[in-house]
Amino acid sequence: MLEYFQDLVSRAFASNELGSLGERGPIPKRQATDLMVTQLTRGSFGFVLDELSDQAELEDTALKAMVEEIVTIVEKVASSNEIDFEEVAEQLDPRMLISLKNFFVTLDAAEATVRLVDDVADISLDQPAVHRARLRTEATSIDEADQLIEGVLVGFLPEHRKFEIQVGQTLTLYGSVSKEAAEQYAQLVARGENPERQTWRVRIRQRTITPLNRPPRDVNRLLEFVGRANT
Repeated sequence: MLEYFQDLVSRAFASNELGSLGERGPIPKRQATDLMVTQLTRGSFGFVLDELSDQAELEDTALKAMVEEIVTIVEKVASSNEIDFEEVAEQLDPRMLISLKNFFVTLDAAEATVRLVDDVADISLDQPAVHRARLRTEATSIDEADQLIEGVLVGFLPEHRKFEIQVGQTLTLYGSVSKEAAEQYAQLVARGENPERQTWRVRIRQRTITPLNRPPRDVNRLLEFVGRANT
């Protein structure tokens, strides 16, 4: 179980820093996210996981936030409220889904319960919750593909990393924004340019999520501004 929790943290951290990961290959920045067992908890069989002491302060801060995010994801995947799972599924890429499935399959096969505690949250999942999460992660599929599109940037919220772009006369795409695209936008604004209401070529990652007993839905992420149209 510890191995799969470590995978969750490492993959989420790398995805947040570098964008969605490839389907195969080593996880970038894995060493920066390594956790180690520092002690056993009393009263039950458990572990206390800490960051390695020689990791940089910036990475420690980012890693701490990422662990808290993973705890929230685990809770929502196992939630009795289907909407919680649908919301968190939009944040997952295929490799994250695999790690979650491995985590819950291992727990469910052992008929185990789990409690996760960080500085913010304290969650406990009973066996039915673990089994529910296993069924969801096993039945859900996530497919993604990158597309180069041309459209008018209708809106962009760098603080919240959200975008809206109009493609043609009838299609409007909206979704999240990568760290790189947010930085590109900030650089344009710093030069006195107004990127909105301009026609751009952008790279979009479209993720199709097909959950258990639900129709598939598409989630978009703006990866980068490739350039202005017709330039």
